[in-house]
Amino acid sequence: MSEEEPAPPPAPTFRHEMEFLPDSSLENWTQTVDELSKSVSTKKINYTDLFYEIAINLLFTPDRIQFEQLLSLSNKIINVMPNLKERQDAPKQLIIILQTLNTSNNNNLQVAQFVKNLKADEGTKSLFANNTVIRSLMPDFQKQYYMDAKQNSHGVRSFTSLHESSEGYGKLIAETAGLFWNSNAYSMVNYYIQAVDRLMVHFELDPNRCFLILLSVFSNHLDQHESLILQILRKSQWWRPANVNHTVNGLIVAYITNFQSKGTHDRPVPELKLITLLVKED
Repeated sequence: MSEEEPAPPPAPTFRHEMEFLPDSSLENWTQTVDELSKSVSTKKINYTDLFYEIAINLLFTPDRIQFEQLLSLSNKIINVMPNLKERQDAPKQLIIILQTLNTSNNNNLQVAQFVKNLKADEGTKSLFANNTVIRSLMPDFQKQYYMDAKQNSHGVRSFTSLHESSEGYGKLIAETAGLFWNSNAYSMVNYYIQAVDRLMVHFELDPNRCFLILLSVFSNHLDQHESLILQILRKSQWWRPANVNHTVNGLIVAYITNFQSKGTHDRPVPELKLITLLVKED
C-alpha cells in the first residue's frame, strides 16, 4: 500500500480592510488612480500605506486587481512625488514592502516581474531586491556578484586589465623604464618605490599585474643593471623573501611551463634569468 502524497500547502491568505483600494474604487479605475496620485502629491495620504495595500492585492488577491493596473498605479505614485528625495525613496519602500509580505516565497516570480517593470534605477533595484529578483533583472548576476564581493567584501577595487587603466599602467612603465636612463639611478631607488606606490594607489592598479609588468621591464635591463634591480626588489613591498610569495611562485611555474611547452629553447627568455635570481635571493 503506497503512502498518500501530502496535500499541497494552502494558498496564502491575508485579511486587511482596504482603505485606499476598496471595492468601490475598482468601478472607475482611472478616476481612482488620479485621486490617489493627487492625494499623495499633496501629502494627504502616506504613500507607504498605499504601497502596503498594493502589495497585499498583488500577493494575496491577484484576481481582484490586474497586475498591470497595480504596476501602473505604483509608477504613477512614484512620478508624482513632490521632490527628488521622495521620488528616489518611494521605489525602495515598495520593494521592501513587497519582499517583506512575500513570506512564503510563493510569488517570487511575480514580485520579480513587478520590480523589473517598476520605474526605478537599476542601482536601487539591485541594492534593495533579493537574489531572486536580481537574477531576473541581471542575466550576468553571478559575475556582478563576484565583482561586488571582490570590491566591497574581500578587498579594494583594482584594475587588473591594461585597458581598464591604460594611463596608470602607462605611467608605471614610463617611470620604470626612465629609471634605467638616469645617471643617479641608485640614489633614486627610494623615490622610485614611493612613486610606484603612489601610482598604484591613485590609479587603483592591481599589485599582481604591476609585478608582472615590472618583471617584464626589469628583465630587459638585467644584464646592465642587475644590482640596481635587486636593490629595488629588496626594498620594495612586492618582494619579501622572508614571506611566502604566492604571486612569484605562480609566475615561476607559469613561465617555466610556458617555456617548456613552446619548445623554443633557441631564443632566451629574459624573465627566466630574473626569476632565477629571485629564487636565489629567497
